[in-house]
Amino acid sequence: MNAFLLLVVVIIATAHALPAEEFDLVDEEIQVVNADLASVRSALGTSFIDRNGRTVSLDSLRGKHLGIYFSSSWCSPCRKFTPALASIYNKLKSKGNFEVIFASSDRSQSDFDAYYRKMPWLAIPFSDRRRQQALFSKFGVRYIPTLVMLDPSLNVVNKNARSAVERDSSGRRFPWY
Repeated sequence: MNAFLLLVVVIIATAHALPAEEFDLVDEEIQVVNADLASVRSALGTSFIDRNGRTVSLDSLRGKHLGIYFSSSWCSPCRKFTPALASIYNKLKSKGNFEVIFASSDRSQSDFDAYYRKMPWLAIPFSDRRRQQALFSKFGVRYIPTLVMLDPSLNVVNKNARSAVERDSSGRRFPWY
């Protein structure tokens, strides 16, 4: 690792309040996920729903950064973060290069429906629990809320974009590499 890259890692690790060795572990996890883009595409699936119940294809999202938002109505930190993410989403949506996909941990369809009504983005249907679990597993999600950012090629660019969003309410640092 050259000196400049090491300096960048140390600066970023400090900004994220992670020791450099933990940052290296996160980077290694991202590299493992990115090494198998076919399985990322498979875990994402081919379609999502919008708030009106219409189907939106993964292909229609080409060229966009995707945020996979792992959240649930019963989670207090999730209910706090969702409006902040919605605010940034609404600011960035008009640029045409950002979409969020909600992966729910809700316990019932009615809980999902009530919570999803507060969100302006796409979702994996509540009934598709297998796909939601595949995404949790694929990205190593251990807690919610979690926001995983993917670049337009579906490479993971940030497995903990939630903290980046919380520090960047204007969205100036999007896509939060």
